[in-house]
Amino acid sequence: MIDIAKNIHAVQTEIQHLVRRYCRDINNIQIIAVSKFHAIKAIETAYQHGLHHFGENYVQEALPKISAFKKENLTWHFIGRLQTNKLRVIAENFDWVHTVCTFKQALKLSQARPDSLAPLNVCIQVNLEPSSLKNGINLLDLPALINSLKEMPKIKLVGLMTMTQPQEDVSAQYKLYCQLSEARSRLNRDGMLSVLSMGMSQDIEAAIAAGSTHLRIGTALFGPRHDKEKKND
Repeated sequence: MIDIAKNIHAVQTEIQHLVRRYCRDINNIQIIAVSKFHAIKAIETAYQHGLHHFGENYVQEALPKISAFKKENLTWHFIGRLQTNKLRVIAENFDWVHTVCTFKQALKLSQARPDSLAPLNVCIQVNLEPSSLKNGINLLDLPALINSLKEMPKIKLVGLMTMTQPQEDVSAQYKLYCQLSEARSRLNRDGMLSVLSMGMSQDIEAAIAAGSTHLRIGTALFGPRHDKEKKND
């Protein structure tokens, strides 16, 4: 039996320890609980123990969960691969999208975002490992995409996101994440890019050391899943 409350406490304690070690501000680090493939009851438990941000990869799985918590003050993050036929539904139901890779995706999200809702918070996904199959644009194309997204009326560009292959040690993972942190520093002339969405259950230390502001954590909170389901957490 997975003790979600105990896991939350353990993750928060680890983050507090790492914040002190790397001279970070705890107020600048947000846990996104990756709740994909987990039941509404698990989300309810996490919410009751202080978590308010939840990440989902699949639209059809996410919609019943979002509906179940309409009365609660939850923030929903879409962290999966974007499909053209799902962009409208995502724009209508999520608060954040972390995986924008193209101008067309951003434009369709902006066009589909209802006027009754606040602008959709958007991160650009960057692929730091060109040889991998991970989604995302490369660093060389990043400046142009940032500039093209700034003026879209119903989205708010807030930062950068990446997913990487697990590295063997903390220092290797740290060096990889620093590429995104350094890119943000170079391109953040107007202060718009306040978010670095990087780090998952297995590499919290490297992510915090490199400046992550949003940690996407699933397994460490909700327990293990089948191997084929272990993605983006």
